[in-house]
Amino acid sequence: MKVPDLTKVESSRFQSMGHSSHGLFVRFNGGALYQYHDVPEVVFDRGVKAESKGKWFQTEIKGHYKHSLVDE
Repeated sequence: MKVPDLTKVESSRFQSMGHSSHGLFVRFNGGALYQYHDVPEVVFDRGVKAESKGKWFQTEIKGHYKHSLVDE
């Protein structure tokens, strides 16, 4: 699986995010890259536009989608 291009975001928690047919990809400030499976593109778009990426992540992603650490 190819990791999509990640877009740098302004966040105290995340470095960058991206989306593909495989779901949402989030690189945390510590450097770890996680895949959140089956996240619809519309949910990703809300995250990109969200004033607070952390709040969006807490309410729309965490606990709602299976995730895995991406082994780069």
